[in-house]
Amino acid sequence: MSSLRRSAIILLILLALCTPSFSAQRTITQINSLPLADWQKTVNFPDWRGKVDDTLALNSMISFNFWHGQGKVYLKVSDKTQRFNMFINGTQINTSSMKAGGTYAVDISECSIDGINTIQVSNIEPYNQKDAVSLFIPYPVILEGTLKDSGIRPETFSLISDIINADISNGFTSAQLAIIRNGRLVYSNAWGKVNSYNQDGTRITKGRNAH
Repeated sequence: MSSLRRSAIILLILLALCTPSFSAQRTITQINSLPLADWQKTVNFPDWRGKVDDTLALNSMISFNFWHGQGKVYLKVSDKTQRFNMFINGTQINTSSMKAGGTYAVDISECSIDGINTIQVSNIEPYNQKDAVSLFIPYPVILEGTLKDSGIRPETFSLISDIINADISNGFTSAQLAIIRNGRLVYSNAWGKVNSYNQDGTRITKGRNAH
């Protein structure tokens, strides 16, 4: 057995034995149908990769981009599926409430992280069916944040504002700036006028501010 396969099997065992479960009532909601969305990823378990070599354990895992503190993923369970295990970033989700033939929204905000996240779906029973669990992963969304969330010193923004205001005083029309960090809008501002010049090129001294 190769070291890669052995390491993957050890990882699966550790995930199964050492991670706590969330309360199903708190994180899982049965829904009538999937929301209309452009999905970041859609996969069917088991064996979504179709590998039968040393990467076999990776058939049970899928990685995707997300940010901490949000959001949801969606699952459709086939009519024949009796049970399965699910882990999100090493945290086991209690799947006992997800019954055969149902469609579910799973809140992963308590275990999502910035950057690459991983979902594992394994130990599906009965084991010999195809498309037992279908997973739908949406794109992350932008949330409201604060300067404190950004980790950027407040005086940095004061310096940026001074530079832009100086440019506008010397003829620059207007500017807008938005900073998104780890999925949160931490700063947004606008400077100057919506329209700073007449059609003949003369400067408008009074007008509606860009902000």
